[in-house]
Amino acid sequence: MLARKSILRFWALLLLGAILVVAGDRLVGHFLERSYRNATHGIAGKENYVVDSVRADIVVMGSSRALHHYVPSLITQATGLSCYNCGIANEGIANHYAMLEAIAARHLPRLVIYEVTYNYDIEGAYYMRRWSRVKRLPQEVTCRDSILLEGDPLQRYKMLSRIYPYNTVAIDNWVSPPDKEIYDADGIDHGYVPLHGTYNPSPDFTYDEVLSGGTDPFKMKWLRALVSHYRDRLVVFCSPHYGATTATDSLYNPVKTLCAKYGVPCHILRSDTLFNHTASLWDDDGHLNHDGATLYTSERVIPLLKKQLSHEQ
Repeated sequence: MLARKSILRFWALLLLGAILVVAGDRLVGHFLERSYRNATHGIAGKENYVVDSVRADIVVMGSSRALHHYVPSLITQATGLSCYNCGIANEGIANHYAMLEAIAARHLPRLVIYEVTYNYDIEGAYYMRRWSRVKRLPQEVTCRDSILLEGDPLQRYKMLSRIYPYNTVAIDNWVSPPDKEIYDADGIDHGYVPLHGTYNPSPDFTYDEVLSGGTDPFKMKWLRALVSHYRDRLVVFCSPHYGATTATDSLYNPVKTLCAKYGVPCHILRSDTLFNHTASLWDDDGHLNHDGATLYTSERVIPLLKKQLSHEQ
C-alpha cells in the first residue's frame, strides 16, 4: 500500500511539474513575444516595421549590401514612387523572402529590388543559411513553417515552445548591441543606413569571393520561389564590391540562369570599374560609404529601374 502511494505521489508530482513547465513556457513566451513585437528600435524594430507597416511602391530586400547601397529618397525623387529599404545585415534569402511575403500579404509592391550576395543567397555552406529569424514572424506568414521545416525538421517540435522563438532575443538586444545600433544610426533614409568611413586598402589587397563554393539547395529553393512568385515586379542586382573582377562572376551564374528562365532582369555589377578600385567610395571592401551609395543609386540603379518601369507602360 505504501509503495502504491509513493508511486501515485511520484506521478502526481511529475504531472504537476510538467504543468508548471508548460505554464511557465507559455507565460514567459507571451512576455517575450509582446516585448519583441512592440519593439520600435534596433533590428527587432526594423523587422517589425517591415512585416507590419511597409506599404512602399518599391522595396529593397537583401543583406547588409542592400541596407547600405540603395538610397530610397533618390529613387523616389527620380521615379515619383515611394521606396523603403528593407535590408537586414547578415541575413539570407529565406528570411528576406518570408519578410517580402509578409509585405505582399498586406500590400503588393510595384517593384522589388533584391540584392543577391553569394555567401548568404547561393553558396553551399550550411552555416550561412541564415533562416532562424523566420521563427519570430507571425504564423500568418504562410511560408514561415515551410522554411523552418526545410531548414531543420526538428523545428516542428521546437516551435511547440513559446520561449524557443525568442531564445536569442537577449543576445540581439542586450549582449551584442553593435548590430542593433546600426538601425538607429543618424541619417537613416527610409530604412537605408549610410556609412561614412573611407576605406584604406593595403597595397597587397586581393579580393577572392570564393568560400566553400557550390550551391545550397535550401537557398536555391527560396531564390526560385522569389524569382517565380515575383517575376513580373522583381529586379535582381549584385552591387559593386571593392577589388572584384569578372574572373569570379561565374559564381552568380545560378542566379543569372534562374532569372533568365523567368524573364527577370538580373544586373551583376560587382566588378563595375566606376567603383571597384576607387577606395574613397568605400567604407570597407564590401560596403560603399554614403558617397559611393549615392553614386551607385544615381548612376546605376535608377537608370535600370526607369527602364524596367517604362516596360510596364
